[in-house]
Amino acid sequence: MAEAIVTASGLMFKGSPGKGLGNYDIDHLDIEADGRFEVIFSTERPEGHEGNWLRLDPEADFILLRQFNYRWGVRPTCGSLSSDSIQCR
Repeated sequence: MAEAIVTASGLMFKGSPGKGLGNYDIDHLDIEADGRFEVIFSTERPEGHEGNWLRLDPEADFILLRQFNYRWGVRPTCGSLSSDSIQCR
């Protein structure tokens, strides 16, 4: 597990935070016209759920989300994120 280090620029990790076992791209999700989307990460698709779902490997230790900007010279719009834990192990 990683050692957390608090610096003037924020929280950094020394070493790996754990096992990262997947990589997904937002381009594969259904996104609203205003850019909003909702996605469920879980080991199995919830019964009856027809929306965005991404498989979460049961061995994964964390979820890492990153925002990229490929429009050089254009100030990016910062996204906001909220999360809810529906069920914990």
